[in-house]
Amino acid sequence: QQSAFCAVLADDRKSWHLMLQDSDISVLETVRDVLGPLSDFTDALSGEKTITISCVQPVMWKIFNVLAVKSTDSQLASEMKQKIICR
Repeated sequence: QQSAFCAVLADDRKSWHLMLQDSDISVLETVRDVLGPLSDFTDALSGEKTITISCVQPVMWKIFNVLAVKSTDSQLASEMKQKIICR
């Protein structure tokens, strides 16, 4: 959606200061990569008809697995993961 966002801002010179820089895009991509997998867990736990208490612990284990810091993670991704799991 970056191109659509930039096209809208490019139409108005007063909005050019809002144009995303490469570093902004990199941060947003990292946030998406870290938080994206958590949306699946949120959906699984928020079902009104299917959720049972027996699902909570396995989902929590999976969340901690997804949030485990990997050697390939950027510094920002590592910091986000550590903050989310309160370590």
